[in-house]
Order: sequence, then C-alpha cells, then structure tokens
Amino acid sequence: MVNYLMDQINSFEKMLYNESKRNKSYFETDKERISKLETALRLSEDNFNAYNNELANKLTLLESRLAREEKAKLDLREKVYHV
Repeated sequence: MVNYLMDQINSFEKMLYNESKRNKSYFETDKERISKLETALRLSEDNFNAYNNELANKLTLLESRLAREEKAKLDLREKVYHV
C-alpha cells in the first residue's frame, strides 16, 4: 500500500513538473509576443508622430503662404482702387 501511494505521489509530482514546464513555455512565448507588439506599437507611434509633425509643418507653411497671398491681393486691390 505504501509503495502504491509513493508511486501515486511520484506520478503526481511528474505531472505537476510537466505542467509547470508547459506553463513556463507558454509564459515565455506570450512574453516574447508582447515585447514584439510593444516594439511595433512604439514604432507605429514614432511614425505617426513624425507624420503628424510633417503635416503640421506643411499646414503652417500653407497658412503662411495663404496669408502672404491674401495680403498681396489686398495690396493690389488697394493700388487699383486708389489709382
């Protein structure tokens, strides 16, 4: 009877050890996937920020050009009507 119980305990310990190894493997795989996703997310955020800054700079440039053109148009009108 004692031998039977010892065998059962050993069998249970082996099962727990194997389950622990499998869970550790899953954990490591998930940890690696999360790390890759975080890296990809950071890269996407950096690309988005760079693109957003580029668009903001272009918008500022276009607004500046528009203001100069509006001023030139007003100056031209003033010259035409005051001549």
